[in-house]
Amino acid sequence: MDTIIAGAASGLLFASVSIAFGCFAIFVMYRNGVRAIQDMFKTSAPSKIILSSIMVWNPTCVVLGVMFAILFQYLSDVRPEPGILSPNMFYTFFVISISVLLILICHRFLTIVFRPMLSIVVVFLLIFGWLIPYLAL
Repeated sequence: MDTIIAGAASGLLFASVSIAFGCFAIFVMYRNGVRAIQDMFKTSAPSKIILSSIMVWNPTCVVLGVMFAILFQYLSDVRPEPGILSPNMFYTFFVISISVLLILICHRFLTIVFRPMLSIVVVFLLIFGWLIPYLAL
């Protein structure tokens, strides 16, 4: 039960932080004249867009956090080896590899908002890579 609660709490924390950086990224794209974002704000109110994304993103991050916590628990039972600032090496390298993949995708496709997206990826790495293992123990 501790694992599920740790995953849900970490997921909500990640959702809160990523929503803040995501709103900043949307603002940067709007100011830089990204056509899709400008068209989206012409047809819909900003509060409606943000509220609907929050309603979808919070439960999604909770599920994601629970999945990562269960994965950590499973890998800790199978191969309990200490990792980089984490109790499990395989879990740590799994989260680091996902983070590197996300950074590469952000660099390739989201160059306008690379800094806010980089912040989201770093928060992802910190929360799912190092916070969940210590909360789930």
